[in-house]
Amino acid sequence: AVEKTCDSKIITVDFTVYNSNSTNELPAGTPIAIYANDEFIEFSETILPIEIDGSWSSQITITLPEDIPDTFTLQFVVDDSGQGIGHVAELIETNNSFSVEMTLIKTPTFNALEPITSCNEGFTSGTFDFSNYQELVKSIPSGAVHFYETFENATDNVNPILTPSNYSANATPKEIFIRIENENCFSITSFLLLTKNCPPTVYNYISANDDTINDVFTIEGLRNIFLEFKIEIYNRWGRLLWTGNQNTEDWNGYVKDGISIKKATDGTYFYLIFLNDIDYPQPLTGFLYINH
Repeated sequence: AVEKTCDSKIITVDFTVYNSNSTNELPAGTPIAIYANDEFIEFSETILPIEIDGSWSSQITITLPEDIPDTFTLQFVVDDSGQGIGHVAELIETNNSFSVEMTLIKTPTFNALEPITSCNEGFTSGTFDFSNYQELVKSIPSGAVHFYETFENATDNVNPILTPSNYSANATPKEIFIRIENENCFSITSFLLLTKNCPPTVYNYISANDDTINDVFTIEGLRNIFLEFKIEIYNRWGRLLWTGNQNTEDWNGYVKDGISIKKATDGTYFYLIFLNDIDYPQPLTGFLYINH
């Protein structure tokens, strides 16, 4: 087994020396040479004699030279002090080495991510799909990626976001944190969720007959989004019949005629919707149809 730490040339190796197919015990002090890409880097030796068909296990911490690449061949050679020369007489001299391909682990690098903008659903809330960021954030194909609502959760790897394709933010801007893992190493980055005031949808038909269907002038995506909006309704001769804002109910087709209130007659009316938003300097205009 090999223990590696992030961004380090230091490794700890558990190893076992076997004295198999032998006629004598392997003496204590038998040298063990350690190579990386055929370069001698470390020396060890057996502490105890190893009986016939016995074994001896130990651990060594190795500091690799800086010129050793991140991927290399690690080799242990028993009965070798680093010159490739054995000192113990053996029946078989070709079974003294073991090698394994090693790759050091690095803190994952990542790509910067742009903010994601969705329509304001009310008081800067919004619904977002950032599932594709799971791949876009990675600078290399491998590595696990998870999303979190706080830096602390990302660090501790707890409470991941389970629905990145349909995530609801109660308020924006909101920062989402990403943990990118590579074995025991991880990096954390983040991106922002933003909302914008998208154009409202006007349903320009009222059947003011109290059947709960199209009974009021409905504008989707207006309330709690354009907080300073104002609506004006005019008849065909340009007379102002009704005004509304955030604090009034939707128009139900009734108008005030002096002291009394009565239903507006069937016909075509004209509306002005002032959004009072920097992105919408001109009012929305159009025709509204009433049919009782």
